[in-house]
Amino acid sequence: MDIKDFLEFGKFTMDYIVNYMEILRDRYVLPNVELEYLSQIIPEEAPKKAKTWQEVFKDIERVIMPEITHWNSPNFYAYYPNHMRSVIGELLCVGIGGVGFSWICSPAFTELEVIPLNWVGKMLNLPSEFLNCCN
Repeated sequence: MDIKDFLEFGKFTMDYIVNYMEILRDRYVLPNVELEYLSQIIPEEAPKKAKTWQEVFKDIERVIMPEITHWNSPNFYAYYPNHMRSVIGELLCVGIGGVGFSWICSPAFTELEVIPLNWVGKMLNLPSEFLNCCN
């Protein structure tokens, strides 16, 4: 996939997400399928030829989206839905592609995780032993 295709795919994906959020209220929240629903639709063997991303998205809309639980739906009262801010944050994190599982891998990411956790610990009046720093 060259950069032009990648950018086109990215724009299409963002438009898909925005459209999904706009029509989410109109989708059934819970699926109505039997066990092994997908195994009756998709091939048992991996395809010999890759599909285009356009074909993949058609399959997602046709096969996957009608039969998932739409957790973000305003009609799903069993869960507090994700906010669009979290989608944007996830896009930024994935787009940057940083690895933040240790300080040496990405100091700013690691500290950005630790500092708010310390804020919460201080708000809860936890002893300094529970904080990552002692100030």
